[in-house]
Amino acid sequence: MTTVPRAPETGQPSHPGEASDAPADDHTRATLIPDGPPAPRLDFADLAAVRAWLDDLAARVDDLAAVAEDQTDPPAARMLGRAGAREQIGDAYGSLTDLIALARAGLGGAS
Repeated sequence: MTTVPRAPETGQPSHPGEASDAPADDHTRATLIPDGPPAPRLDFADLAAVRAWLDDLAARVDDLAAVAEDQTDPPAARMLGRAGAREQIGDAYGSLTDLIALARAGLGGAS
């Protein structure tokens, strides 16, 4: 298992874009992209948008599960090498992070 390096003064991940235990309010778009456009938000009142968001979320979870299944097969039965698995995990992680940010932004002050 790989351990995420932590910044000694904060205990938070030391690499930008890595997950942290900081409250959601500490991760606003303004801190990531100063003076940028407002962050896109998931409109929870729009059931079609929520269904599409859930479908995308489920697809990304399925992607991660498929890579995990592949990487736990015996080496001779694996379809992906380590680099391919790492790339697919990174892609799925990035998509999941974006989907969660979209939902959090849609919650507004309730997050």
